[in-house]
Amino acid sequence: MADEDIGARQGAILSAVVEEFIRSGEPVGSKNLVGRYRLTVSAATVRNDMSHLEELGYLVQPHTSAGRIPTDLGYRFFVDHLTQPVAIDENQKQALERELAPVQAGIEELLQKATEILSRHTRQAAAVLAPSISGAKLRHLDLVRLSQRLVLVVIVSDNGRVDKRLVELDYDVTQADLDKAQRDLNKNLLDKLLNEAQSAAATLATGKQKKLVQGVADALGEVIQEEARMFVGGTANLAGETAFGELDTLHRIIEALESQKSMTRLLANALDAPTSVKIGSEVGVEDLQSCSVVIASYNVEGTPLGSVGVIGPTRMDYTRALAFTSAVARAIAGRFEEISG
Repeated sequence: MADEDIGARQGAILSAVVEEFIRSGEPVGSKNLVGRYRLTVSAATVRNDMSHLEELGYLVQPHTSAGRIPTDLGYRFFVDHLTQPVAIDENQKQALERELAPVQAGIEELLQKATEILSRHTRQAAAVLAPSISGAKLRHLDLVRLSQRLVLVVIVSDNGRVDKRLVELDYDVTQADLDKAQRDLNKNLLDKLLNEAQSAAATLATGKQKKLVQGVADALGEVIQEEARMFVGGTANLAGETAFGELDTLHRIIEALESQKSMTRLLANALDAPTSVKIGSEVGVEDLQSCSVVIASYNVEGTPLGSVGVIGPTRMDYTRALAFTSAVARAIAGRFEEISG
C-alpha cells in the first residue's frame, strides 16, 4: 500500500485518529474527531474518509457500532509524517544531563541509570546497548594485587568500556612486581585492537612472569568473546498496559526483554541510523509482535557505539518516545566523551 493513495485531508484525519487513540485508548468516532481536532469538514465527510482509510488498511473497526483504531500501517504513516519537533525542551535537556552527571562509578552504572531515566520519562520499558568490543582498542591496562596470588586485571577500551578479570597465580607477587609488569604490558599493547593486544600479550608470556602475562592474554580473550551487554529497565511499566490484552502476551513480552538475545540483536542492527521505529511485525521478534520499539544510536566522534530503545505497545506516544530516546542517546554520548577524555 502506497501513501500516495491518501490525500492531504485523509492524511490529516488519519493522524488525528492515531493521536486520539494514543490519548484515549478508545475507538475513535467521526463526531469526536471533528469536535476535538476542529476539522473544517463535516462528520459525514470524516466518516467517509475513515471508511476509505479502513479499506486501504490504515484503520480497522473492532466492532460494527464502534469507531476506528489504527493498524500497524496507520501507525507507520503517522510516524513517517510527523511534522512537530520531536525534541525535548532545553529545561528537560538540562535536567536529564544533571540526572546522568553524578554517575561516576563506570560505564555499566551510567547505562543502567539511563534505562531508569528513559523508562520513567516515557512510562514504557527501556533498553540500552553497551558499546560493542568489536573494533575497540586497548586504552589502558591495570594490574591490582588482591592477595599474594590473586590479581585483578582491569582492561580499559577506547570506547569507554571497562572490563575486569581475575588471574590466579601459583606463586607470590608484590604490587611492585605488578607495577613493573603493567608498565611493560602497556608499553607493548596500548592502542592495539584487542585481538592484536591479546596475541601480543601471548608472545610476551615468558620468563618469571609468564603465568601473569598469560593470564592477561586470557583475560583479553574472554573480553573479546563476550557478547554485547544490554541493560533493561522499567518492565514494570508494561504490567499496567491493557493494550496487550491477554496476560500471556504480556508474560511473553517481558520474557523476551529479560532473555535479551532478540533485543540485543534489534538494538545492534539499528546502530547506523540516528533514530528508527519498528512497529508490530516490523520488530521481527515473534513475542514482540504487539509492540513498537523506538531506537536512537549514540556516537562519539562519528563512530556509533551503542543504542537506546523504548519498548511499549503500538499505541505508545511516538513523539515523546522519539524525543527522549534521542535526548538520552545524546546525553550518553556526552558522558562517554567526558569519560574517554
